[in-house]
Amino acid sequence: MFLDASGELPLSRHELGRIVREAWVRWAELQPHPKESWLVPYHELPECDRDADDDIGEAVARAVMLAIAARNGSPAADDAANDKAKRADRIFEELKTLSTDDFLALFENKSRN
Repeated sequence: MFLDASGELPLSRHELGRIVREAWVRWAELQPHPKESWLVPYHELPECDRDADDDIGEAVARAVMLAIAARNGSPAADDAANDKAKRADRIFEELKTLSTDDFLALFENKSRN
């Protein structure tokens, strides 16, 4: 069976969102002065913040599925999938250049919308 990024994810959006939030909280706990809001577990977040984490988890899962499919030579590695993978690579490269404050500002703006 070939993988592609448009199919069913191996985990639900909420499970993926919980993974994102758990990673975020683990990171926040390592910071010298974390904001209280950084330490709130997934199940205690407002719905808009849970949705943001769900979106992030789904996007990462689909990017990983595309990368696996491209490496394995699946039909998902067609031009459209390659274009999506290249865009994802560019986005990840841009994210690496952001300072923590810039990243948090992006995250907080997404949560407010």
